[in-house]
Amino acid sequence: MLDWKRESGKQPVAKQAFVPLVFPAGETCQFGWSYEYVVLGGVLQTIKVAHFRLSYSRKMFLVAYPRETQALVLDAHIRAFAYFSGVPKRMISATAPALPYLLHPCSRMTT
Repeated sequence: MLDWKRESGKQPVAKQAFVPLVFPAGETCQFGWSYEYVVLGGVLQTIKVAHFRLSYSRKMFLVAYPRETQALVLDAHIRAFAYFSGVPKRMISATAPALPYLLHPCSRMTT
């Protein structure tokens, strides 16, 4: 690189790069958890919120739980898929990469 710079006498020009993310309808849904604080009955409590976002339409679904257990993770998915009227082909999870998504895409999504 230094040789090229010396020989050419030119300075490299910095340019922005943009890679568009394109997802077909019903292809991908993103999933994650967050901790939130709420006051219930006058007591400050921590809750877990499951976040789902369809990559094609950016449509969101949120559901809150008092804690994160396997049963509640599955319940959150069932509720999200019912809300979206279908199961996406692929799930992306930043917060639980080891979570196996063994759900069969039983219906096509278009939203």
